[in-house]
Amino acid sequence: MNIYDDVTTIAEILYSQGLLDDAGLLRIQEAEVYVMDRVAQDRARQVKDGVPHAHHTTAVDVIAEMKLNGPRGTLTESAIVQAIATHRGYPFRRLDPLELDPDFVTRTLPQKFADRYLLVPVEEVNKTLRVAMYDASQKEVLEDVARVSGRQVEVIMASKEDIMKILLEFHGFKSSIRAAEEKHVKYFAELSDLERLAEVKSLEEISHTDKNIRTAVDATFRRAVSLRASDIHVEPKRGKSVLRMRIDGVLHDIDRIPAPLHQAFVSRIKGMAAMDIAEKRRPQDGRIKLNLRKKEVEVRVSTVPTAFGEKAVCRLQDPDLLFMDLEELGFTPYDLTLFQGFITRPYGIILVTGPTGSGKTTTLYSALRVIATPDRNVTTIEDPVEMVYDRFNQISVNPAVSMLHDQTERMTFGPMLRHVMRQDPDVIMIGEIRDEETAQLAVQAALTGHLVFSTLHTNDALGAINRMLDLGVPSFLLAGTLTGLLAQRLMRKVCPACEESYTVSLKTLNTQGFNFEGPEAITLKRGRGCFQCRDTGYYKRESVYEVVGIDEDIAKLITDQPEMGAIKDAARKKGFSTIWENAVRKMLSGITTVEEVLRVAKPDPRFNEPIHLRETAGVWHQA
Repeated sequence: MNIYDDVTTIAEILYSQGLLDDAGLLRIQEAEVYVMDRVAQDRARQVKDGVPHAHHTTAVDVIAEMKLNGPRGTLTESAIVQAIATHRGYPFRRLDPLELDPDFVTRTLPQKFADRYLLVPVEEVNKTLRVAMYDASQKEVLEDVARVSGRQVEVIMASKEDIMKILLEFHGFKSSIRAAEEKHVKYFAELSDLERLAEVKSLEEISHTDKNIRTAVDATFRRAVSLRASDIHVEPKRGKSVLRMRIDGVLHDIDRIPAPLHQAFVSRIKGMAAMDIAEKRRPQDGRIKLNLRKKEVEVRVSTVPTAFGEKAVCRLQDPDLLFMDLEELGFTPYDLTLFQGFITRPYGIILVTGPTGSGKTTTLYSALRVIATPDRNVTTIEDPVEMVYDRFNQISVNPAVSMLHDQTERMTFGPMLRHVMRQDPDVIMIGEIRDEETAQLAVQAALTGHLVFSTLHTNDALGAINRMLDLGVPSFLLAGTLTGLLAQRLMRKVCPACEESYTVSLKTLNTQGFNFEGPEAITLKRGRGCFQCRDTGYYKRESVYEVVGIDEDIAKLITDQPEMGAIKDAARKKGFSTIWENAVRKMLSGITTVEEVLRVAKPDPRFNEPIHLRETAGVWHQA
């Protein structure tokens, strides 16, 4: 019997390696009949459907589905296969798409052969080909690999899930790109300068509707969702286009596209986004709604002309991340209470500040969803609409389009806001206050009994006051309408799968910019680096905020237009904490690391008094 179907042997291997305790061992033994019946039923159906033998359900698959909790956590397929690999004396490896060379994987072995036997060429070392496979007992298959490749073969075991994922992502994209290249590109000379672009075969001959181009673009979107990417960059270069993806805030090179196929690839994306395919000289914006893995994903597309062609950036908006419970956003308990008080008021202005990509849209959408009750008319004016939500009335501005009754008036935030005011709104969200007209109209909307949300680009929350005054809003009107201010940044979180504690001296921390007092050393968290976090030590991100409530005292200071330091001092007396201080709290509680705090924030010299530390239940915090 193959070891993958021997339930008793699998249980003993897992138990001997400490992956199962007595209760877990007993549960697998009691479930043996169920496991084998399930394997038999699945295989009968798979044989009937012509599924290759290597893809058939095994006892390992069924045991992994049981999600048993052992001494080292939940028993996954990867953990089981790794235990079997150790037992049989084979190295084991998790296959990370970012660590493998797509060209090497797809060119070394034919796609049908690799897929049939679940093989992934990993690398070549000293003329020895390392191949990842699920079942290392397939000796005849390995002999065929050695014969086809002309090299010695070394086996690395990997989970079926990882292998199938790599084959789907790599071959789905690469085979389509290769087929399109062979079909359309008759010749292609390396370019030495921009003037020689004419040497390339006319790109109009490569249609964006070509089935291979369509398949390659679809594979790219599937891959981005699988990798948890927030952005896809398609960047034209001199010889090849670069496909990059941003994962947890960091850009990674993913693949290459032959230069002659670049425009067809971008045109396919533009076509999906209902953009003008023929227009290549001007920037364009559009949006796509994808249905992937039974989940709808909104994609915001932007194109701009560059020296070597159009660059396209696709921002993927996951509904699960764009609409979150307020408690999950990253507020401190005090700031959360303050923010909840803002959004439940009947009128006023709430301003959210921060750089591009800091999570402002998530904060706004999450807040609007809380207050979008059936008795309220919530209207948003965005550039463009980030995510369609049926409880909002969403309007996308388009500066290139003029109003019908006035050909000189463009569909920007200000003119559109005037029209929205006639739509009986209760709550208005303005994507961004960019000019004097929009700022003035936002204040007027708040004065007439509306709750207004908007964003500004400032370095901190209180900087929004100066920005609004600079845009020509009278100080007494701003003081009478401003309800609350937020500033935010996104911080990477310590990977829970590989987190570890370490001790660091306060002296070392203080030389890096902190100002701690207390014991000689404290214990913090960091990630060692693992497959789940791709050896970065970080997994996913969380917002860090500073929140300022505008009460009568601060409103009076705004009216009197004092220097900003006086307003900061007044806010401080009411419990205001800066982004730096809240980031430090996250570091001390083990959510993030020293390096992330230093990357996203800096201390305010006005409030950089010493932080006295004490330990409670193994966690360090401010005394």
